[in-house]
Amino acid sequence: MKQNKLAPAQLWTGTHDNLIAEVIPYLQKRFCPDEGCGVCISCNQIREQQHHAVVWICPEKNYTLDNLKVVHERLSFALNDDQEIFFVLQKADFLSKQCANSLLKSIEEPPKGYHFILCAERTEYILPTIKSRCLLRTFAKDMFSGQLQHLYTTFSTQLQEPLSFLQYLQKNPINELQTLDLIDQLFAFWMNKYKHAVEHNEDKKPIAKRITILKKALLKPPMPGGSKLFWKNLYLQFNACS
Repeated sequence: MKQNKLAPAQLWTGTHDNLIAEVIPYLQKRFCPDEGCGVCISCNQIREQQHHAVVWICPEKNYTLDNLKVVHERLSFALNDDQEIFFVLQKADFLSKQCANSLLKSIEEPPKGYHFILCAERTEYILPTIKSRCLLRTFAKDMFSGQLQHLYTTFSTQLQEPLSFLQYLQKNPINELQTLDLIDQLFAFWMNKYKHAVEHNEDKKPIAKRITILKKALLKPPMPGGSKLFWKNLYLQFNACS
């Protein structure tokens, strides 16, 4: 066990998959006798999220107080000087205000040996009182893959036929945070297109219309469970610009 001093709580931001890929080797180095060999029992247990000293929490949707019971229960046990426990809260941007407030004291001054790693894609959804108690780390976001890449391509190049788009959306659901990330990327894409049009004296009106649509979309993001309707409406608005 490495005994160098750590911040009681860290807030890591980036895409969900990237953050998990960063947390695993970080914890392996912390617990592995060979500083993260990747093949020992400890490293394998951490990779499989089965290590006794790491508590992984990942809600299906928004956090509830029940999701955090394990945190409060574990914190009630005093640790030996050579022991450490890490709580990894995935999708911390899904913490409700009530859940976040229930963690404030523990995050600021956890009992000796306890540490928190909060993983979030969008920090604007994290309470300022949580942020102020955490060491912040940011990891670069990868470009989209899978269904996100498909949607990005659809809205940055050529729209699919309406029926094909609706069928695709039905089979490949996208959540609210993924939607916001994708809208950010699309907004940047069309702003670059607009700049190129200005520089080359090309028609800017269709591009400007798309930028206006995306600005409004950023101001009115989808409510929980409303992403499918959000993208249907966005498709109709983009289609009208063609």
